[in-house]
Amino acid sequence: MPSEIITKPEFGRRINVTRQRVYQLVREGLPVRRDGKIDFAKAKRWVDRHLDQHRREARKPGGATAPTTSENRSAKLEWEARLRELDFRKRSGELVDRAETERTIFERANAERDRWIGWVPRAVAEIAAEAEVDPTKLHSLVDRLVRDQLTELASMPLTVLRP
Repeated sequence: MPSEIITKPEFGRRINVTRQRVYQLVREGLPVRRDGKIDFAKAKRWVDRHLDQHRREARKPGGATAPTTSENRSAKLEWEARLRELDFRKRSGELVDRAETERTIFERANAERDRWIGWVPRAVAEIAAEAEVDPTKLHSLVDRLVRDQLTELASMPLTVLRP
């Protein structure tokens, strides 16, 4: 059975490499006939013997392939677009800084706690006078109830609604 004689560009198409890569392989020793054409069977054996293992794996159907420059560029452009969108949403006020928001919530919760604890002595004085009860006993009761309520509120997780 005679070998199939093909052009360099055709050889590149069959082994899935560019024409330029075929010329590189020729410079590296890929066998070429005197008329510049390629004996497919001989050249294919040479490629199989001389390409490194990684390239052989990449050329197998379903083998691992590195992303092309075009795929890398597309991925980069996609990430840049996402970052620009996030920047726009932040500048337009749609997004807020998480650390700043957490700090504000913490400060607000501390202020509310302090106000409640400060409310107890003022309220006890009024309630004790109106109800004609011992302010010391009433203070310890109301103080305990307010602190229990604050502890319960502090143990509740803060849930953030997500769109």
